[in-house]
Amino acid sequence: MKSNVNVSLVKSPINKSKLLQGFTMIELLVVLAIVATVIGLVGPLTIESIGKYQSKVEMVEVKAVISRFSNIAFLRGERVHLIFREHSITKEKDGEIEDSFTFDNLYFYPTELSFNQSGVPDISEIKLVVEEKEIKIDVFEVVYDTVQ
Repeated sequence: MKSNVNVSLVKSPINKSKLLQGFTMIELLVVLAIVATVIGLVGPLTIESIGKYQSKVEMVEVKAVISRFSNIAFLRGERVHLIFREHSITKEKDGEIEDSFTFDNLYFYPTELSFNQSGVPDISEIKLVVEEKEIKIDVFEVVYDTVQ
């Protein structure tokens, strides 16, 4: 059984001037206005969340520094002295700075923290400012890792 199917493609006339026509200036301006509005609304939220993330990362780093020097005091059997001041933590030995750590998003109240030969801290908390809020770090929780 043969079927005779005659398929013919119908070509529609294409207006060349319609193809070459682009967007009008008003259409482009409307799109740019919409994009600018979205960026204006989302941009500040993104920047704020990045700042909060950086502050959290720095808090973790501070706790790591405290824990590290407690361990060093214990392992070496010597006292370790840390000074918290403004945006930095410095480790001093015999009046000379041996190590220093700087934090952009944290502000420390002037505090001195010493670990004895067993790695036990001499103070229980450190006060600092994060994102305009006063925070207290419990040194014993950090050293003895009792945070759940």
